[in-house]
Amino acid sequence: MRLSCLIKFNIMEITYSFNSILFKDHGVFVANSEGIIGTPKRKEPEKYDYPNENGYVVDLTNKVYEARVIKLDCIIKGASSADLIDKYNLFTKSMQDIDETKTLSVSVDAKSLSFLCYVSDITQLKKRFTSGVNYGTFTLTFIEPNPIIV
Repeated sequence: MRLSCLIKFNIMEITYSFNSILFKDHGVFVANSEGIIGTPKRKEPEKYDYPNENGYVVDLTNKVYEARVIKLDCIIKGASSADLIDKYNLFTKSMQDIDETKTLSVSVDAKSLSFLCYVSDITQLKKRFTSGVNYGTFTLTFIEPNPIIV
């Protein structure tokens, strides 16, 4: 007896923008993200070490967190090698020209997440060729210095 199973996948649209610059307007798509969902790492609690007593006492009432690190693995396509490099340079320059914390927005269907952050790092373009298509990958790293914990 053969059983067949039909699984329906709803394709959701995810939109990324930084300082109102839409990634898709530059031909940039995000393949993978890290640090967007979840709580950043908690900072070490205050420790009180008393002489002539075992161990130490910690204050767990004040919950504070480290800065949030967001990494986006990006893909960019070009019609030719020169077009790919031009698009990459234009996009990364628009990211690097921002000299203060701005809003990184990630919208998934009707849900939107916002982070007040800055660009920490942009890796070099790793150029690839597949079936005559010029594309490259790179990673954008954002830091949210004062994360909002909901």
